Amino acid sequence: MSPVDEAAYWVEYVLKHGNVLQPASVQMPFYQIYMLDILAALMGACFLVIIVAKIVIQKVFDLIFGRKKSIKKSERQEPKKQKKIKSKKE
Repeated sequence: MSPVDEAAYWVEYVLKHGNVLQPASVQMPFYQIYMLDILAALMGACFLVIIVAKIVIQKVFDLIFGRKKSIKKSERQEPKKQKKIKSKKE
């Protein structure tokens, strides 16, 4: 088949079958075209790694330096105030 005949064949094929030379991205949603789904998954994974690393580092520092967890105000036992007994002068 000569190049002219082949070109004519493909032109007739496209005219006969419609939009066959469209890229696959025509049928894809925009978030897949711009890879927003991949970006969201990577950002979520990075966020998770940062949170886990922060927790691990805090635990290691607590073990090394012996820092105790802070006690909430409601859990603290405040010393009870003793009532002064008025002495009667005799």
